[in-house]
Amino acid sequence: MSQPQSLSQIIHSDHETGSNNRSDQLISESRLSGSTGLLPLSSLVAIFVAGMFIFWLLSGDLYTFYASAVFLFYSWTHSMWVSVVMLGIFQTLLLIPLRIFRTLRANNIKDMHEKIAILENPGLQQQAVKNSFNLGNKDFLFYLLDFVIQLTTFISIGRLFLTDFYSQPLDPTRLYDWVQYPVYPILDRFFKIPYPVITRTIDLGFGKVILAWVVILFFQIAIWIGRNFVAYSNGNAPKPSLATVKAKTLSKYSLGYFGFVFWLSWLIMTHIPAGLGIRIFSGDVAFQNNTFNTVTAIATFLTLLWFDANEISEKKAEARKAKIKPELIGKMGRRMFKESMITAMTVGMGAYYITNQIPCAFELSIFTLEVISLLSPITLDKWIKNAAKPKPVEEPPVTPPPAPVAVAPAAPVLEPKRPNLWQEFLGTKP
Repeated sequence: MSQPQSLSQIIHSDHETGSNNRSDQLISESRLSGSTGLLPLSSLVAIFVAGMFIFWLLSGDLYTFYASAVFLFYSWTHSMWVSVVMLGIFQTLLLIPLRIFRTLRANNIKDMHEKIAILENPGLQQQAVKNSFNLGNKDFLFYLLDFVIQLTTFISIGRLFLTDFYSQPLDPTRLYDWVQYPVYPILDRFFKIPYPVITRTIDLGFGKVILAWVVILFFQIAIWIGRNFVAYSNGNAPKPSLATVKAKTLSKYSLGYFGFVFWLSWLIMTHIPAGLGIRIFSGDVAFQNNTFNTVTAIATFLTLLWFDANEISEKKAEARKAKIKPELIGKMGRRMFKESMITAMTVGMGAYYITNQIPCAFELSIFTLEVISLLSPITLDKWIKNAAKPKPVEEPPVTPPPAPVAVAPAAPVLEPKRPNLWQEFLGTKP
């Protein structure tokens, strides 16, 4: 009887067999679409699933699903703000399958974006997208489905919290039959989030700040010189010199880096925490909250920047293993970080504008999802990547040849002793 496979074995098996079967499957689907005049099966499935989510959005089925979830949690907790937090946790769990697939296919999806973005002609970009759809490109189809699912679900959650069900009784048909209808008035609408505050600080003085700046500058230059010597010893960079160190220190990027580090060190050394306390941030989930809008926008910015920083770090580590020149690695990292910063700032400002129009119940659920997501690169993503790593093939142990057997020298063959002829003549025995 076959043993059940573990999660790592299933992911690893799919990773190995997927690359071998992908081309055959693509050829068969292309032949099918060519002979029948239809799209490949994978594209038809993607259209069906995306169409179902759009239909559920327009028909209100997704609204009913999330409204039932909130009031099911409310029947357990009798606290509206806790139910909203539980909805954020629930939505995070629902999106885990997409997160797993996105992590496993991250490089392929990124390559697809780069190939489409590298085409400067908009007509060529549209043709590339059309070809990906017509040929059943699974990475493109997953990206499309991921976008549609997240868009429709979050729009439904936003519509739910735009409904004034706090003071006006909710339409009972908006809930599933097995969900208990709430008793009005709605209880415990004010959320309570504890946060630490610094109650007292110590200033070490500007002289200590200057000393810290000198130490930071010295250690940073030492790190640069050490990296250059390591790259030089590996044959990936020219021999370090005073001119290269000076150029590195006075570059535009380095001056901006030192400016930020010096400002941060001044801020820390003149405001060293000497006392901590706990305060409670509170607000009504039924109304818009400017402070929470700002917190959500900052959390969105930091979440995107955190995800991209981990990806940049992994890309740079892979580049070092490939023995790419440190100058190119640094240039690549700076460019990726700049793009990530612009994207995170744009999305963060968009989040502030959108949440400024919605009661803060929506922000509370999204904020909960973002806090959990911050742990993803060091928890779920690592488990997925470790499970997907190909296991090293164990070679069978080499059996040493048998030792030569010592053969004893053959004993001499003794011929039978012939009787003496004289004794035979006399008839006597020897």
